[in-house]
Amino acid sequence: MLPLYFLLLLLTPGCGNTHFPSPQQYEAPAVSLPERIYRQPLRNTYAEAQVGIFRFSAPPHLTDVGYNVANSLYQALGQHTIFRTVTPEFESLSLDLAIQMKTARSRGYDLIITGMVDQYLDATPYQESRVDVAITVYDVNTGAVVWQAIATAASRPQTGRDYYLYKTKGTRALPAAALIEMNTEKFINMFASTPASH
Repeated sequence: MLPLYFLLLLLTPGCGNTHFPSPQQYEAPAVSLPERIYRQPLRNTYAEAQVGIFRFSAPPHLTDVGYNVANSLYQALGQHTIFRTVTPEFESLSLDLAIQMKTARSRGYDLIITGMVDQYLDATPYQESRVDVAITVYDVNTGAVVWQAIATAASRPQTGRDYYLYKTKGTRALPAAALIEMNTEKFINMFASTPASH
């Protein structure tokens, strides 16, 4: 009976100070496909497509975030051979699809990528960070939606625990900027998972 008592003492939280995480400690969730894929072609017939990517819309107080998310996707697409060319159209501040399509036709694009940052929360020591991004890829000639998906990335801080004989360290939530990259990787995985037509 006595060993059981000591075991319970070891596992019971103590009254000491809680460790706060050091800046280098982060939890690292796994990256896969977007959480919701609404439209995806059975075959990727766009390997030779010229693509224009436009600035994403974002809440009014986070206009730079729309650029950052679109630029992250642009940079990632440049490192893969999913499309023939990808060109940023970030100088255009218009989020109107008709204007974007007109620009795309004048530039000779086959596809355009647009999107929206729905949520962007940066972490505090006690609050999670979260980034929700929706993208839509349009065929410029037909106006049809080719890909459409929403990716969500979230990270929660973990507080440390103080036990009688030892303490566990907490972990900081990932910053929202890191979550942008995670969502970008999900979109890249979605494009790459569509079999290329031969």
